[in-house]
Amino acid sequence: MFALVAPMAPAHAKTGYHRIDQAAITAIAADSATSTDPISNALDGHPDTIWRPKWHSGRDPLPHWIVFKLGDKAMNLGKVEITPRSSSNRSGRIHNYELYAADTKTCNNAAFSSAKPVATGSYDVSDTSVRTITFAATKATCVKVKMNSPWGGDGPDKEASSMAEFNAFTVDGSDPSPNLTSSRPPTPEVPSDAISLSDSAVTVRVRRDFPQVIDYTVGHAHLAGRIGSPLTKVRINGTDRVATVSAPKTTDTSASWKLTFHDLPGVELTTHVEIADGVMTWSIPHIVDTANHRVNTVSVPGLALASVTSTDPKAQLSSANIVVDRNKSGDLFQPLATTDVSRGTSWVAMANDSTLAAGFEDNATQDGLVGSAATVARFIHSISQVGGTKVGAIEPATWVHRGKGSATPCPSDSLGNKAVCQLPGGATVKDGIGPDPDTPYVRVKIVADANGDGKVDWQDAAVATRGVTMKPTGSGDVANKVVTHIPFNIVSQATHPFLRTLDDVKHISLATDGLGQQALLKGYQAEGHDSAHPDYGGNVSHRAGGMKDLEKLTESGKRWNTDFGIHVNLVESYPEANHFGDNILVKPYQKAWDWMEQSYRMDYAKDLGSGQLFARLNQLRKELGAKSNLDWLYFDTNYPAGWQNDRIANALNAEGWKIGSEWSSTYPRYNQWSHWANDENYGTGNKGYSSRIIRFINNSRRDTWNPDPILGNSNVVEYEGWTSHNDYNAFIANVWQRNLPTKFLQRSDIMSWQDGRIAFANGTVATSSKTSPSQVMRFPPQGPSPSTVPRSLRKAGPTCCLGPTVAETACTTGIRAMAPQPGNSQIPGRHRSR
Repeated sequence: MFALVAPMAPAHAKTGYHRIDQAAITAIAADSATSTDPISNALDGHPDTIWRPKWHSGRDPLPHWIVFKLGDKAMNLGKVEITPRSSSNRSGRIHNYELYAADTKTCNNAAFSSAKPVATGSYDVSDTSVRTITFAATKATCVKVKMNSPWGGDGPDKEASSMAEFNAFTVDGSDPSPNLTSSRPPTPEVPSDAISLSDSAVTVRVRRDFPQVIDYTVGHAHLAGRIGSPLTKVRINGTDRVATVSAPKTTDTSASWKLTFHDLPGVELTTHVEIADGVMTWSIPHIVDTANHRVNTVSVPGLALASVTSTDPKAQLSSANIVVDRNKSGDLFQPLATTDVSRGTSWVAMANDSTLAAGFEDNATQDGLVGSAATVARFIHSISQVGGTKVGAIEPATWVHRGKGSATPCPSDSLGNKAVCQLPGGATVKDGIGPDPDTPYVRVKIVADANGDGKVDWQDAAVATRGVTMKPTGSGDVANKVVTHIPFNIVSQATHPFLRTLDDVKHISLATDGLGQQALLKGYQAEGHDSAHPDYGGNVSHRAGGMKDLEKLTESGKRWNTDFGIHVNLVESYPEANHFGDNILVKPYQKAWDWMEQSYRMDYAKDLGSGQLFARLNQLRKELGAKSNLDWLYFDTNYPAGWQNDRIANALNAEGWKIGSEWSSTYPRYNQWSHWANDENYGTGNKGYSSRIIRFINNSRRDTWNPDPILGNSNVVEYEGWTSHNDYNAFIANVWQRNLPTKFLQRSDIMSWQDGRIAFANGTVATSSKTSPSQVMRFPPQGPSPSTVPRSLRKAGPTCCLGPTVAETACTTGIRAMAPQPGNSQIPGRHRSR
């Protein structure tokens, strides 16, 4: 067996701190914890999860303490970092503290019974920055943090405490990495019995004793998997468990292991690693649990599936989070040569050095996350110090198997009426929707110079990521939907009944040579917009024509190349709704939106978990029939995030529904159209994604973007009553001036993006002298003005210039000349049948 090797610190090395791999630290014990906020949360890499002592229905008294084991071998400890809770108005943040460190074989609270603190102090509870505690170098295997006085939220005498993240650092040139036996750069440990899995493009080596990737080979180039000691533990429900691992079953391209746990009898995980078509997939296809030992969440701390080192000057980690504030960027670029040790979470994560790049996709998520702009942690990216070398690594975060509420029994209301509870497709359930049917997985694609620009960088990793990214239902048709419009009915005034909307669809089609349309029906229910939520079916507006006319509209729309969506709501219920009642409401009752009639907050975890939500959606699907082209669900104001939304959207995609929403931050894996991102004059600061990385990957498959000087973004300028607008000329001008160029560029994937120039896979090159989104035209309320952003589009032929000096007709003619010819039309979108 080869050992991990790394350079020893030279004698003249400058004194510094070296971060101990958080995955190697174990949370041993605390004076108190809750089942939802266990001690392991302090080591999960997620700053939005916390360890918290008992705080509800009585509090455990101060002081509170938590003990961490650093390892079996004493380390020269010199610094600790504590990340405080960032939410809940300062509740539980550490104020007065004591820090203890000990070199002991038995790491527990008793080990500190006669110890003196190595550091004491206090922090301002209004500050959410990481608390850094430094002290004289101390040999230690065990650390205790004691909190004497936090700030409790309602007053200084409250006893709540919390901790989001704990990290420890060695000092004076010492290094926590094991087996430092050589001056060579760190490399993965390769046991003599390693398993090689190969397809025609990639060879991946994995360990035999644990489902852990060693490295990848593409041609003559190599990329590391995990650099560090072998893994032995799986984190189940927030607690690390030592796994008993079976001998693997192998083929030329795959290996499978069964993992059991002595302290969880009856629990078994089947893990699988496979290489196919140049993609490595690490998955857990089978999870067996018992009534006594349910598996709610699963992760593998330290499961680095790609690593790069600072010995390569081009080595870099690149990541992105869902950020919808145009004044902030969601992107983080971390060249290892110039970036300090760190650990964080992200929505997208990638790695590259000068020879290979790695793109990732997974379905890791978080349970019970709430927030209109919440970012779900799907990946953990870290930079650690191994000797004199920095190691950057990417690993998956946490998978949810049984989400909160998934075992909710089908309820009865206060009168004893039984609710209807179903799975997608209509199967009846009594005791909740159960575990998530989606297999936990992470995919890794390793590429070299994927975009052919003569170098390897983050853009090659982005191309690789696009190759493995999940493609939600309907995403392949986004570029064809050039025209979005919103027929609007409200307060019992059916000003746009369904058959009038059908006439509008025909007029638009004739005026645009059959460009693809999607019509969002706001107000299809009961008395119109924001009426009778959450009656998805069984309560169609009779004033607008009822189900008969809705069926005619959505069936006839196919001939005019139009899809239809409806505005629905799963967080607010109105008293006039057929489904209003205790079965779905939060109790005690919480008032919600009230612009016409008071609505009340729904218990979305209960609604989803019991199966009532799916039953109502099944009712709508059944009523519409197979011929309907109503295939788009637009979710209004939506606060759940993480597993709840993923579970809903995944099931709806499987049933053929496309997903849109009010906010682009909602359903980010599935969302194809966001109202606030597509309406410049509507909404507040929650707009499109502020991430070049995410747009590079998904530009062709989403309409959730901010304006860009080259790519533009699609927009709605209304004439069918929404926001009281009725200017048809402005509506049509927006189609030609803004949407058509945007949609033309969406017809091909981005391959290279430099300031002022973007190249696409189909040969199109788009350029602009402007680089700032703030320089992109904005629309006055009455409609679009001529563009103030000169740009050019070129595709093996004439150049189409878009700017104030070029006539609209010349511009659109240029696009027609360059565009592919689907069907019998020369412009983006399927042409309507003649």
